[in-house]
Amino acid sequence: MTHKKNSTKFNSRVAQSANLHWYHWLVVAGSILLTLSAWYITAEQAEAKMTSQFDFQSAQIVQLVQERMEKYEQVLWASAAALNAMPENVNRHEWRTYSTNLKLEKRLPGINGIGIIHRVTADKFPTYLAWQRELQPDYYVHPPHDNTEFWPISYIEPQDLNAKAVGLDMAHESNRFTAAKKSRDTGTAQITGPIVLVQDEQNTPGFLFYAPWVSNKNELIAQSTQERFNGLVYSPFIMHKLMDGTLANTNRQVNFSVHDGNSELYNELTKNSEDYDPKPLMKTDVALELYGRRWDFHIQSSLIFRSHYSQHQPLMILIGGIAIDALLLFLFIVLSRTNKQAVVYADKVTKDLQIRRNELEKTLGRLSGAMNAMMDALIVIDEFGKIVEANRTVERIFGYERDYLLGKNISLLIPYPDNERHDSYLARKTPPEFNPMLGQERKLHALHQQGHVFPIKLNVTKGEHQDHLYYTGVIHDLSDFHKTNKALEKSENLLKAAMKNSNSGFIVTDSEGNIVDVNTSICNWLGYSPEDLIGQPENALIANIDKQNAQRTIKSLANGEKVSVAVELQYQHKEGHSLWGLVTVTAVSEETGKAPFIVSQIASLETQKKLENDLEKQNAYLEEANRELNQFAYIASHDLKEPLRTLRTFTSYLLKDLETQKWDRVAQDVYHVDSSAERMTRLINALLELSRASNADLKLQPIESSTLISDIRQNLQAQIQDSDADIIVNDVGLTFNADGELLSQVIQNLVSNAIKFHKPDNIPKVTISTRKQNSNTGEITVKDEGVGIAHNQLDNIFFPFKRLHGIAEYEGTGIGLSIVKKIVDRHKGRITVESEPGLGSCFSIQLPLSLLNNNKSSSNGENNI
Repeated sequence: MTHKKNSTKFNSRVAQSANLHWYHWLVVAGSILLTLSAWYITAEQAEAKMTSQFDFQSAQIVQLVQERMEKYEQVLWASAAALNAMPENVNRHEWRTYSTNLKLEKRLPGINGIGIIHRVTADKFPTYLAWQRELQPDYYVHPPHDNTEFWPISYIEPQDLNAKAVGLDMAHESNRFTAAKKSRDTGTAQITGPIVLVQDEQNTPGFLFYAPWVSNKNELIAQSTQERFNGLVYSPFIMHKLMDGTLANTNRQVNFSVHDGNSELYNELTKNSEDYDPKPLMKTDVALELYGRRWDFHIQSSLIFRSHYSQHQPLMILIGGIAIDALLLFLFIVLSRTNKQAVVYADKVTKDLQIRRNELEKTLGRLSGAMNAMMDALIVIDEFGKIVEANRTVERIFGYERDYLLGKNISLLIPYPDNERHDSYLARKTPPEFNPMLGQERKLHALHQQGHVFPIKLNVTKGEHQDHLYYTGVIHDLSDFHKTNKALEKSENLLKAAMKNSNSGFIVTDSEGNIVDVNTSICNWLGYSPEDLIGQPENALIANIDKQNAQRTIKSLANGEKVSVAVELQYQHKEGHSLWGLVTVTAVSEETGKAPFIVSQIASLETQKKLENDLEKQNAYLEEANRELNQFAYIASHDLKEPLRTLRTFTSYLLKDLETQKWDRVAQDVYHVDSSAERMTRLINALLELSRASNADLKLQPIESSTLISDIRQNLQAQIQDSDADIIVNDVGLTFNADGELLSQVIQNLVSNAIKFHKPDNIPKVTISTRKQNSNTGEITVKDEGVGIAHNQLDNIFFPFKRLHGIAEYEGTGIGLSIVKKIVDRHKGRITVESEPGLGSCFSIQLPLSLLNNNKSSSNGENNI
């Protein structure tokens, strides 16, 4: 009854200690208050830092644009001052020299050029036009308008980028003209409202930047009420180029757009812009008064800004603090309930110990059964050599009853004189590191109960329990070892028979890598007899490229580092060619771990390697074809656009000249239109020829070189007579395996080019030669003494539409040599060129010969035309 009351009181105290007290709740409340305070302060600091950085980035954007515009203004004022320092009536060449020395593209990237606008009254206009046409005969002022004054662009550099702007009259359009007059009237630099520059083919927003040019020098320019005003120095700007030169959008923390009124000048606030944030953290608008215009900047933060200044830190502090508070509360609850669980746990541990004791007894029983079921005898002795434990196997091996041996000295089982040495080991208590019996598997002899000695294999280990030493020996009976040897010998004979008759090659080498045995398959594969191979190093059969790899593999096997390795190697056939094989190398190891013999099984990989090589060649061909197709499409589209642009341009000129009845220019316009149409027709025909050369079915047949050359001379008879060309033929009489029509086109193109590209004062001289390179390949060469080809152009002459001379010098489409190379490649041939500028060129073509060629006798001949 008393025990029951004590147990009840104890359980009551445990239940009471499981409840949370007021000081627990006070600690939790304080921790929550501290977490909320830290979150609020961190959030405020992060917001202030983010706002400050965004304001700085926004101000920097506007400041950089303003500073760059001020630098452009300085260039314009400096150019106006330079005009006053130059001689009167600055011409186009002088202005080009001046603008080139400015190097604006490097110093101030973003500018599209710099030029001069003259103000010309109607009465001075003919004089002005005649002056401009002294250096530029085709100069004209455009477009027509009704104003009494002309404000044309006289010069603009670089002119190649701004050619369409030359002659453009500012007076034709209100936006340009208003800003120009304001610059004149105020004497200040001004910019226009948003416009599209005539030279901008992309039609993107831009503007013009004016600075007035005031002097008293130029008498050709009209004098009005403002007598000292001669015109404007100006620069055209394409807005996106200006911004790229001023603000490269790389790792920038803000994106922005620029508007002039309702017109968009520049916009990075699109989903395609770099680092654009569709939901920006910060936004602002900034207005900039700039040279008579107001630019409105709409600025917002980018994804880079978000990554630097996200609001995650305060949130993580809040989440982490709440997690810590929850963990603290959980810890209090767990600790408070620990006492309550202690009683339950103690009772559970007591029951578990009882269960474990029962399991341990069962385990000992199973262990005893396992020991008795062992094939080997197990004996445990103490430090004095007394047997303290043994399994039932000792009865079978030694003939004694197990119970009889317990308590006896181990020397009972050891024959003389080994038993005396064993007693001396125990008497001296020899340390394990000096005792040859410990930790090693040794072959010894044991003494049977009937008195005979038999071989055993012994493994002894040492243990310690309660300050006493014990030795455990595992004893394996080797009496049946001779039976095992016979079985092993039988297995070895079966293995040798299998190796000899295997379709795979086998090579057996010793630890030095010398061949000691081979099978018939390896001899047949490599072309050797067994007598040739036995005694030779296996490495001598391996191709040079794989010798080191093979040596490393064999060394690792011989040293016992590896047991088996599979590797692909190239072997050398007796006739000299290489053969691929999959080699599985296996070490035949001894008990010491060394490998006295190494067996190599070789399976031929020739078929697989041939398929792999064929696949690689096909992939390379497809990649090259795809590259040529992309290059051809790009170049073709580029060259086809040129005559189309010319057609469009001179068609518009023709319409204007017909409207204004400028009959002297109409014929010239019609001539240009017709020339462009004719050139486009030639280009299209050349494209068709190249397509035919690339895709037409090859009709391979024996082609006599003599017949081929004769047909080519006949086809080019008119060109030969017109140029009075000297054609020399050195033909040895070869028969090629080729498509006759396509091969004729190749040689005809080369001979025609050789005649066309001759020196102006010399008669063309062309030599056509053939020679036999080997039994399978013949060569045709076409050599001339013409203008030659520059060395740095030799790699480019076979590209489509690649011309080395202007159309005015030598007519043509620039696609002939591309057709030549395509046809040669399709014949599995090769074309090369050697050339010296001013001395001539020599094209050499190697093509496969027909089988009929081997039955013909060679002959040499020479013909002159």
